[in-house]
Amino acid sequence: MLLQNKFQYIALAVFSLLFFGFVGFTVYPQGILASEIVACDEKSPNETEKIDCWQDIMRGAFDVDGTQAAFDVFEVVYKNYEVFANTGCHRHAHRIGDMSYYFDYLTHKDFTKMDFPKGATACGYGFYHGFFEHLVQDNTSVEFVTQMCEYMRNNLGDVAPAISQTCYHGSGHGFLLARADELTQESQWSVEAFTQKPLEQCESLPQASDTEIAECRQGVYNVIVDWMADGEYGLSYNTVEPFAMCDREPYERQFDCYYEIAQKIDGLSNGDPLKMVAIVEKAKRVDLQTIAMSVGVAGVVQQNPQNDQITLLSACQSIDRMELKNQCILGIIGGLVEHTIPGTDYKNAINFCESDQLTVDERPLCDRELLGKLKRFRTDIELEEMCSSRVLSTTFCKNMEKNSETLSR
Repeated sequence: MLLQNKFQYIALAVFSLLFFGFVGFTVYPQGILASEIVACDEKSPNETEKIDCWQDIMRGAFDVDGTQAAFDVFEVVYKNYEVFANTGCHRHAHRIGDMSYYFDYLTHKDFTKMDFPKGATACGYGFYHGFFEHLVQDNTSVEFVTQMCEYMRNNLGDVAPAISQTCYHGSGHGFLLARADELTQESQWSVEAFTQKPLEQCESLPQASDTEIAECRQGVYNVIVDWMADGEYGLSYNTVEPFAMCDREPYERQFDCYYEIAQKIDGLSNGDPLKMVAIVEKAKRVDLQTIAMSVGVAGVVQQNPQNDQITLLSACQSIDRMELKNQCILGIIGGLVEHTIPGTDYKNAINFCESDQLTVDERPLCDRELLGKLKRFRTDIELEEMCSSRVLSTTFCKNMEKNSETLSR
């Protein structure tokens, strides 16, 4: 169950401090606690307990040597245990961000003293989402958010290219969590009561671009959709007409609402793109059915990012409606890149885009989408170096400059 407010997390933090004060860990090189990692898999009877056990090891590594040590453990577990990689690695990375806020930032409240390793972009910037949401939950003024996001842009942009958008997205999370802290009576709980104030806060950010405001709104919707799906605060997800909520929102908010509502349709469709088409076509905004399709398919990939995805591609190619078929294919790329760890964020995606199963018309679309996704995690200089060292394929690199020009328009 989600931690519904900061007080629950503080209680957990106190318990953790006491627990880790008495339980020691054998620290291996680079913070990796090898025997304990294996023991979690062998001794824990179900996947929830395995994941909690690994998270405890990450916490222990964090205590010994900071955020990078926690990510060292994260990377080992991700690469070796599918039960971890395939159960929402973005959510797992969130929890390291929680640690960073409660056990690092709150000890000094100074951004310049924070440990933000390059690997923290893992799994769609999940670490940063966790860190920012708690920070903004406790500091909801637009002045603070502006200062924070500008600091991140200026100081982390060279290692985390999408840090500014991520900062505003995480701020949307925080605005909503703070609003939930205010609504203490069950009679007050509704989607509108939770979301309207945070959405207005997003739209009042003085230095945020339109894209960054949209990211903030998506952060708000992201959390409320999770709560709806999990039944938190008595909310429920509309499984019959999931986009009905979005269709009631003001026009300028509807894209962001559709994007986040679509995060759950992989489950509604049992991972079948053809069933997904039937779901997205219920939406009133025909022009937004495409983004919903892409997001939904990305969610399917997240359940098994190590798969070659060819079976899923074949299902996408059987869709009659061209724009939904293309978005289905692009969603595979989104899932492959967004839900892996840095260093492997391109390999499966490159292999997919080079597959003989793609048609001549589909391959350029695939390369262009892949480049757009890689730019969230890799700077232009890094991409050029990856081409020079032939880490990226020759075909992809030849098309990169042309694709870059297309993306910049």
